[in-house]
Amino acid sequence: MKYRVKIYNESDEMISDDIWYGNSIDNVKFWVDLAIRDIIQKLHYKHLYYEIDEA
Repeated sequence: MKYRVKIYNESDEMISDDIWYGNSIDNVKFWVDLAIRDIIQKLHYKHLYYEIDEA
């Protein structure tokens, strides 16, 4: 399935708007959570959040 994932920083600025593919929304959430953890560590953000919609 295809999902649109938007990632925002602590200032509510969108830093990513991409299409992700997965078997379910839970599957995509798993991978997005991993990606966010990596982004926070490498780019020194304090907080990121995301929205997922079926594309």
